[in-house]
Amino acid sequence: MKIPNPKKKRPVARNAEELKSEAWFLKTRGRVSSLESALNIKDGFFWELSHSGDDWSFLLKIHTLLEMAIAHLIQQRIDIDELNLIIEKVPMNGGAASKMKIASALSLLDNDTDKFLDALTKLRNKAAHQIDSVNLTMDDFIKLIQKSEVKHLFLRPGPNLSEDEVVASVLSSPRFAIWASSLNLLSAIYEKKAKILTPRLVQTLSSNFLRGENYSSGLKGLLDL
Repeated sequence: MKIPNPKKKRPVARNAEELKSEAWFLKTRGRVSSLESALNIKDGFFWELSHSGDDWSFLLKIHTLLEMAIAHLIQQRIDIDELNLIIEKVPMNGGAASKMKIASALSLLDNDTDKFLDALTKLRNKAAHQIDSVNLTMDDFIKLIQKSEVKHLFLRPGPNLSEDEVVASVLSSPRFAIWASSLNLLSAIYEKKAKILTPRLVQTLSSNFLRGENYSSGLKGLLDL
């Protein structure tokens, strides 16, 4: 399946389905770009991962990007600057504490996302901890994890696909399955971030309301979230 180039001018949509696809693409592209900016990553980094670099580099880079995005989401939710560095240092998964456990405890990640990230982390660890894995392809990496975990590398494939069909989709194009799943996850992270009502924002809105200051703008800001 061909992955769209975000920098290439796209053709005019010709029907309702194409219009819907076009709108989704533009919205998602904007969300990913916004996250890249917040994470101080060059614009277009994620899109380049779809087609550039070897599979070993792809796994490490896309896992790092998702880890940074989840850490950023946790930081926004907790809203305590003094904890930012601690959150960054906590591992993605495993042990008594991890970014995934913190995010799940804060209801920032659902069960399907947990399973996707867990499977991806296992793939990433296989790539990072074995020097000879530099020359492996994605097909080789997939063989290094349990067969029962392969299906989790396709995040939210849709209700009409059977488990066997999901596994077949991953095996036929594992890199694209991981990239597309990561795209959906980054879009979801952006959406959750936009809806976060931080303690500081609540305090500001409450103070303005009690003082009768900026009532309309404060209320609008609250409703917009």
